[in-house]
Amino acid sequence: MTTDPTNYSRPLLLAASSSGTATTDLEARLEHTAVLVTADPEAPAAATTLRVLVANLRRLPIQLHLDPDGGADQLSADLIAELEHLATGVDPTRPLNINRPEHAVVHVHIGTSSTTSHVSGVADGHGTRVRPRDHPFPPLLAPGTGLGGVLTGAMLTAEVFKIVVAILPGRRGPLT
Repeated sequence: MTTDPTNYSRPLLLAASSSGTATTDLEARLEHTAVLVTADPEAPAAATTLRVLVANLRRLPIQLHLDPDGGADQLSADLIAELEHLATGVDPTRPLNINRPEHAVVHVHIGTSSTTSHVSGVADGHGTRVRPRDHPFPPLLAPGTGLGGVLTGAMLTAEVFKIVVAILPGRRGPLT
């Protein structure tokens, strides 16, 4: 059984129009762009957030990396296997790399403890808290829920998209 390659045309059209870059040039650049995902497994709704983030980011023609040791604790082997399967289901030709790349254009972290990520986020009740590097998290108000995890994954996806695509300044709002 052969699998058709993933069609990246829709996200590339959106990215090209938002960045002012030709689709072919953007695709060539993104194919060489490494994105690192790390997570604190004990962060509220971390597994849900990881599922949404990996599934969304795999829809871009990037080099997607997951460092299971990049948080306060190691991610479980079962969760890592699930995320690998999820990424392969989106694009079997671009697996989820389970390692830390030599150079990441973007480092995104799930949790509040990272001091090296470009952007971090965590579910807070049904909502989310997302912060750029060097901006502290306020105290969380409620235990993270599934809805909060989905929202956090979507918001982190948007922040990564803005960075890797180089969205024009007039088309993006500040994170803080």
